[in-house]
Amino acid sequence: MTTPLLRIVFDTNVYISAALFGRRAETVLQLASGGKLILLISAPILSEIEEKLRDKFEWPESQIAIFLDTIGEITEMVHPQITLDVVPDDPDDNRIVECAVAGQADLIITFDKDLLRMKSYQMIGMITPRQLNFYALEDD
Repeated sequence: MTTPLLRIVFDTNVYISAALFGRRAETVLQLASGGKLILLISAPILSEIEEKLRDKFEWPESQIAIFLDTIGEITEMVHPQITLDVVPDDPDDNRIVECAVAGQADLIITFDKDLLRMKSYQMIGMITPRQLNFYALEDD
């Protein structure tokens, strides 16, 4: 009997970390591309990634397009039908939780202190990429 794959949502900061620095965040993306987990994403998350890479890190449009295409190839698109207000200190983080709820995620992977402080929402755990690497790789 096969174990069901983890359903995971990455916070925008995990994608940005993978794009800029690699290391643990990139390893987590490799887990998704290797079919070891199901990576969920929504249009608001994609928009935030695009905005951050363009405005904060000044990436050229062509490089942003390549990165977003790569993300599109390894993720499952989710269309949240709910609006949440469960992260009072950072309302943008609500988009991450909305995606997780709509996609019936098991985990949110983040570096964000506001989400990590919550620990969970509706049985959806919130952990760092380091914690996921340990969990996902321990069976190999």
